Amino acid sequence: MGARTLDLSGFLVLPGLINSHDHLEFSLFPNIGNGPYQNAAQWAHDIHSTSAALIAQHRKVPRSLCLWWGAIRNLLCGVTTVCHHNPVTQELVNPGFPVRVISRFAWAHSPSLEPNLARKFAESRADLPFILHAAEGIDEKSMLEVFDLDRIHALDDRTVLVHGLACTPGAVSLINQRLAAVILCPTSNKFLFERWPSRAFIQSLNSVILGSDSPLTAAGDLLDEIRFAHTQIGLDANSLYGMVTNRPAEILRLCQGEGHLKPGSVADLLVVRDAGLSPAETLARLTNDQIELVVVAGRIQLAGPSAYERLPGTLRQGLQRFEVDGHQRWARAPIDKLVAEAEEALRSDLCVGGKRVCRAPAA
Repeated sequence: MGARTLDLSGFLVLPGLINSHDHLEFSLFPNIGNGPYQNAAQWAHDIHSTSAALIAQHRKVPRSLCLWWGAIRNLLCGVTTVCHHNPVTQELVNPGFPVRVISRFAWAHSPSLEPNLARKFAESRADLPFILHAAEGIDEKSMLEVFDLDRIHALDDRTVLVHGLACTPGAVSLINQRLAAVILCPTSNKFLFERWPSRAFIQSLNSVILGSDSPLTAAGDLLDEIRFAHTQIGLDANSLYGMVTNRPAEILRLCQGEGHLKPGSVADLLVVRDAGLSPAETLARLTNDQIELVVVAGRIQLAGPSAYERLPGTLRQGLQRFEVDGHQRWARAPIDKLVAEAEEALRSDLCVGGKRVCRAPAA
């Protein structure tokens, strides 16, 4: 923001959050499914059989529009960097895209859906993470996937497994031995399987971080995952703080200082109302309406009403007003166009991660 200054008295400044797992193009979907299921493949088969019309309606929404709403869903919960588990197309890394999308990694969907996994892993860069869904279920097949990955030499210090719900103690030991990591998405597990990772399981992993997954199965956004992990699983606030800031920066091999507040780091900031708590305790209890600014690489991408009032005119330029569950927000995005086009395609009111989104009423 150059030489401009901004009064942040009464606010607390945190590092912008890192969402380690999302599928941005599914941002406008509701939860779909009627579990519990045994594994993710069973869920996928079921929803295409029972909810084909709903899926077809959502597929009428242009992909580029869905990606923008995926970015806004992340901004609304303080995320500045997101790992999109699908092809990273040019539009996701263009300078005007609202959040930073990680592009330096290799990936596969999952062992069951990647027939050339061994070759794909062997041909990927050794200095970048390799991310894939694994052990996403509760059945024996899911339990064996970590061992299958090791057998084909696809489990090492760059392997990042998404979910890992079915991991046995032996699988955890192997993951730790191979220096691999796990991304948890507990509310997605709850929706699909009516189970979620235990605190003992999480604490047994040497490298573990947090993601939101998509609204197809998740409760809402990354803040919902943090609160669930804190209140339902019992993870302490300090551990959770690391799982969405410095730890994913290390595991995903980010190199611009993401997840940190220190000299020389990229200026990714989350500014919230100061409740007199530590940064970690604040984050563990944070709700979307308490977020006042989200800054990505020094540029304000989202503002709440209290912070917006303090912004000089030059910093307000390009921000458009809208409402999220009745709360006013300003985003650096063509909100009116995005809302209108999404509502026209869906022929319904707009929900993003379970939150009602609409254009702000005329002043």
